[in-house]
Amino acid sequence: MDTLKIQMIFEYEFRRGTNASEIACNINVAFGKGNANKHTVPFWFKCFHDGNFVLKKEPRVRPAITVYCAEFRTMIAKLEVKQPRLINRSSPLLLHDNARPHTARETVLTLQELQLKTIRHPPYSPDLAPMDYHFFRALDNFLHDKSFLLSRQDKMLSHSLSHLDHQSSIAKA
Repeated sequence: MDTLKIQMIFEYEFRRGTNASEIACNINVAFGKGNANKHTVPFWFKCFHDGNFVLKKEPRVRPAITVYCAEFRTMIAKLEVKQPRLINRSSPLLLHDNARPHTARETVLTLQELQLKTIRHPPYSPDLAPMDYHFFRALDNFLHDKSFLLSRQDKMLSHSLSHLDHQSSIAKA
């Protein structure tokens, strides 16, 4: 049966003064098991008792997700001022794991609205972080074919350490 119709029956029975468990039992007998349960009827009775007779149930939005999406908007506004080159490229990249606030529908829609691209962690793979592939590959390419000159102090330290290693190997033998 349609949920709205059952909620209207809940309101009718509430106004008549019938108790919640009796209503749940009667509705399940009349319309089939599963139409009302011991949690649903008391929920609606509490709403009615508080004076809320609006039968339309609002979609549930977790406050953490709302705050998280607001932080994205704030971050983009600050980036536009402090780092405009990050905003002017195709879009900033955002590293995301698979936490609920990161994968929630509202978050995904906000990311699309702000045109943010995400790099996702592979599911259940803590040893495979995308940062390893993106950051360290760029660092490796940057350092490729670069030579570093050791200072005099570094050379002396390196020589002393190798001499100590040589001495300890002789002592063990």
